[in-house]
Amino acid sequence: MKARPVLLVLALLAPAIGPAAEAATRPRPKPVCQIIKDAPGDATYNNVPGDGNDDIVSGDLASDGRTVTGVLRLAALAQPDPAAPLGQAFFVRFSPRGSDKLLFLSARTFPSGTTYSFGYSADDPNTGINTSYTLGAAKGVVDSAKKEVRVTVPVTAFKAAGVSLVKGLKLLTPTAETYRIVGQGVVPSQEVGPARVPLGGVLLPFDEASGAAYVVGTPSCARPVT
Repeated sequence: MKARPVLLVLALLAPAIGPAAEAATRPRPKPVCQIIKDAPGDATYNNVPGDGNDDIVSGDLASDGRTVTGVLRLAALAQPDPAAPLGQAFFVRFSPRGSDKLLFLSARTFPSGTTYSFGYSADDPNTGINTSYTLGAAKGVVDSAKKEVRVTVPVTAFKAAGVSLVKGLKLLTPTAETYRIVGQGVVPSQEVGPARVPLGGVLLPFDEASGAAYVVGTPSCARPVT
């Protein structure tokens, strides 16, 4: 007489337990890593070879929907770099799908210290020249031990450029770039030919590498700067 109620209870519990157990055992998505990759030893400017500080080996974009982080990894990262006594500039650029803006995160090393910033690039409405507009300061670190440069801002920071970095948004053509500073470079600058010239001084491009698109919210091996 007691067997029937017990079996009924077990039958009622089984459907509720099954999906929960399946969800608990489902593997988590593997974080993406090194979405930008570059062959070592290819850093150069006008046939002048660069050194390890100029040489990109990999990079990443990472965002959990609250912050966005750009990462460059280099063959070497001595600070200061004897080959660049006025400093260096490191950029990670990306284009949100559906936007005409090219966003950037950057670190610039100077003899007086390092600055971290974010902004966007677009054609100047008056001259038609592609111009970088700095929107504000970012958090960053130049880690010589890890040979890594990281820059982080809240995703809301780019609303000033008319861009909302929401989860699920695809960030196209993430690109890492290295430059040597050979002139004043604190304020926004303009690109004319292979170099950036006044307003922001001259940056000599030594290396560039692009990678696969990244989707905001995808787990990443890159960690934000806190």
